[in-house]
Amino acid sequence: MIHLVLINVPPMITPKILLEARANKFKSSYKGYEVLKDAEYPVHAELTGRIFVFHRKDAKKEGRIMKTTEVVWRSGDACFLLNLIADEKSHDEYEAKFFKLLGSFEALPKMAEETRLPNDAKPTSKGGPGS
Repeated sequence: MIHLVLINVPPMITPKILLEARANKFKSSYKGYEVLKDAEYPVHAELTGRIFVFHRKDAKKEGRIMKTTEVVWRSGDACFLLNLIADEKSHDEYEAKFFKLLGSFEALPKMAEETRLPNDAKPTSKGGPGS
C-alpha cells in the first residue's frame, strides 16, 4: 500500500529528525527489523528529502517479510511522508510506481500576498470571497 501523509511539525524538524524518531519506534516495535537504506534523497530539483528503507518480520503471517520505503521532504511550511508498505515481493513489484509517483511532486511557487483572501473573507461555493 502507498500512503501520502501531510505532517504538521515545526520548521526546525527536518526530514532526518523525523525519520530518526520513526526509526526508533520501528526498532522497538518490530521483530527482525533491519535498516536497508537511510540517506538524503532528491525528490525534485528544488526538493531534497530523506529516504528510509527497512524490512521486518510480519507479525500476522509466519515467515513473511515486510518491506517499507519511506521518503520525507519539506516544501515551505509543509512536511510530507510518502511510503510503500508491502510484503517484500509485492513491494519490489510496486517500487517503480512508487518512485514514479514520488517524482511527480514539485514545489509550487509561494502565493503572492495580493492574491490571498483577507482574514475575514470567507470563500463561497463558487470559489471567491463573497461571489
